[in-house]
Amino acid sequence: MYVSIKPYIHPKLQKLLKLKHKLFELSNLHTGPIHILCPEIMDENINELKKVFEELKVDYSIRFAHKTNKSLSLVKRAKFNKICIDVASYNELVSALSCGFTGSEISCSGPKSKKFILLSLYHNCLISIDSVSYTHLRAHETP
Repeated sequence: MYVSIKPYIHPKLQKLLKLKHKLFELSNLHTGPIHILCPEIMDENINELKKVFEELKVDYSIRFAHKTNKSLSLVKRAKFNKICIDVASYNELVSALSCGFTGSEISCSGPKSKKFILLSLYHNCLISIDSVSYTHLRAHETP
């Protein structure tokens, strides 16, 4: 038996999608994609998640994945909402630090260059060891 599940679309996005002709007009202004960001919806989602964890009386840490969400507006919303951030590169770490995150609020995952590790250590970030091969640094690698 095949069951079709419809995605949940936030009411604010439903209103925006009703104006799809305007979105197509915007897309004609340039050749790239249009990214619609709704930081206020992110706020709602974070607050709902916090509420569930608090009702369950469990310790928790919410971490925003910088890698899948490059927009600084969302990184700043994560900081505003007092959640942590997970970064997967030197540039993402610099971005998180520039948005006000401190090392205790940052976890570092993914492949790690010497430069990434050194900056992570300097700021006392949590470093996730994904694989032994990722942590092997060659002597010729420069920071």
